[in-house]
Amino acid sequence: MHKVNLPGYTLYLEDGLPPLYSHYCEHASYIDEIDIRNPEGGLLFLGIATDDDDWPALVSAQKYSPDQRSGFFPGVLIVPGTARAFVGAGHRLLCYDLKTKTRLWEDHADSGFLHWGRTEDHVYMLAEIEFAVWTAAGEKCWTTFVDPPTRVEATDDAVTLHMFDNAVMTHRLHDGQPLP
Repeated sequence: MHKVNLPGYTLYLEDGLPPLYSHYCEHASYIDEIDIRNPEGGLLFLGIATDDDDWPALVSAQKYSPDQRSGFFPGVLIVPGTARAFVGAGHRLLCYDLKTKTRLWEDHADSGFLHWGRTEDHVYMLAEIEFAVWTAAGEKCWTTFVDPPTRVEATDDAVTLHMFDNAVMTHRLHDGQPLP
């Protein structure tokens, strides 16, 4: 199991269910299991504990596809100021409220999640053929098609997407409006 310490949080990550999975569930305030009995795809275990917790208070276990065998690895981004956890795995995107320990939403990543990024007020996601932006509180702002592979340059106000075919698109970060 991988254990990642962040200011205010500890993340427990495993490819598959850990041997102590039932104990994690016994101690959790919120358990989110998605399709874990499915024989296809990868299986991601995520536990999130605050500095006040001895065990993860939030447990998430999900089957996902495409998985690491196809080059798609899960990713987690925590926004401490809003207590939001953004999780991407395969086609599935999830957002959790770490204060109330609940899932806020589930979304879809076209052709597979690649990674999360963040500016001061926004979270962005790059998938194989999609780029999407949310507020740091988890409200979706906009999405657009991209031509893979894509390189992202983001500031607090704008994002520039450099695509495989040498196309370059710049958008306002908060609403996706094209910029010259």
